[in-house]
Amino acid sequence: MRWTCSLKCLLAIVVLLFGTGALPAQAPDPATLFAQGTAALRQGAYAEASRDFHAVLRLDPSSAAAYTNLGVAAMRQKNWPEALQALQKAQQLDPSVAGVQLNLGLVFYRLNNFVAAIPEFSSVLRREPASAQARYLLGLSCFFANQYSTAAETLLPLWTEQSGNLAYLYVLGSAAHNAHDEALSTRAFDQMAQAGEGSAGFHLFAGKALLGRQDYAGAKQELSQALALDPRLPMAHFFLAEAYSAQQQPQKAHDELVAETTLEPEVPFSYDALGRLDMQGGNPKQAEKDFEAALERDPTLASACVGLAQLHRDAREYSQALVMVDKALALQPQSASTHYLRGLILARLGRAGEARSEFSTTSDLLHRFNEQLKPPDQSIAADAQSTEAAAEQ
Repeated sequence: MRWTCSLKCLLAIVVLLFGTGALPAQAPDPATLFAQGTAALRQGAYAEASRDFHAVLRLDPSSAAAYTNLGVAAMRQKNWPEALQALQKAQQLDPSVAGVQLNLGLVFYRLNNFVAAIPEFSSVLRREPASAQARYLLGLSCFFANQYSTAAETLLPLWTEQSGNLAYLYVLGSAAHNAHDEALSTRAFDQMAQAGEGSAGFHLFAGKALLGRQDYAGAKQELSQALALDPRLPMAHFFLAEAYSAQQQPQKAHDELVAETTLEPEVPFSYDALGRLDMQGGNPKQAEKDFEAALERDPTLASACVGLAQLHRDAREYSQALVMVDKALALQPQSASTHYLRGLILARLGRAGEARSEFSTTSDLLHRFNEQLKPPDQSIAADAQSTEAAAEQ
C-alpha cells in the first residue's frame, strides 16, 4: 500500500507513539553501505569493509556483489577459508559476477588445493584466452598437482613475456623434464642460465632443479654458491635443509632451517619442516611448538595441522587428534593421506563405521587422482603467489 499522508501527519504519529524525544536515526540503505564498504576496501580498511558488506547482506542476503567484495576483503587479510566461503556464495548467486572465478582459483591456490584451482583458472582462460595471469596460474597449479605435460603446454605460450623470469623458467623446465620433453627442458634451463647470468637467484633455482632430480650433492653446491653471493637469500637455507634431510643428515637440515627462520621469521614453511624433523627425532614437545609456530604465521597451513594431529595420535590423545585432522581436511578436503589418518584416529576412538568410510574415501581419492606421496613444492608455490588478483565491484 502506498503511504499518502503528509510529513506532518507522519511526525504526529511518531510523537504520539514515542513521545517528544529525538527521532531515531534512519538506518543506512544497502546501496549506501555497499559504497562505504567499497571505499574502505580501496583504502585498505579491510575490517571496516567487511563490516559494511556484512551489513549489506543482512539487508539483502542475495547480493552477489557484496559476497564478492567480502571475499576480496578476506583475501586481502589472508583469511583464505572465509574468502572461499564468500566467493563460493557469490558464484552460487550469480555466476556472471566479474572476477569471482579468478579469485576462487587464487584462494584454492593459496590453500595449496591446486587440483581445485585448475578448473577455476581453466574457465577464466576459456573466457579470456589472452589472460596471461590466468594462464600462468593455471600452469603453476598443474605443475604443483603433478600434471606436468599440461603445465608445460600451458606455460610455453608465455615464453616471450616471461623468458627473463627465473621462477617461470624453472617451473617450465622442470615440468618439461618430468613430462620427458628434454628438448623443451634444456631450452628452458639454458635460458634460465642466460637470464640469471650467474646470479644468486640463478644458483637458487638451479639447486632446486637438481633437488628435483635427486642430485643432492649438486644441489648443495649450487645452493651454497647462491648463499655465498647473497647470504640473506630467502629459501636457500630451506632448500639446503631439504638436501641434507634427503641424505639422512637431520642435524645439518635442522641447522639450515633454523638459519632460514632467522632470515625469514614470518615464513611458516620452515617451522613446519622443523616440526617434521623434531617429530622424527623423537622430540614431540619441540615439534608441537614448531607446528604451532607455523600455524601462528599461517592458520591455513594444512600440513602443520596434520603434524599436530599425528603428535596427538602418538600421545593417544585421540579426541585432540581428531580436532586437528578435521581442521586439516577443512583446508584440503581432497588429501587422501589426511583422510587415511582420520580413519586411523576414528578407529582408535572406537568409531569403526566412520573409520571404514574414511578408508573408502582414501581409496577413491587415490584411484581418481593417482595421488603421489611427494607433497607439493610449497616453497616455490609461495614464491609464485606474488601474482594475485582481486576483482572489486
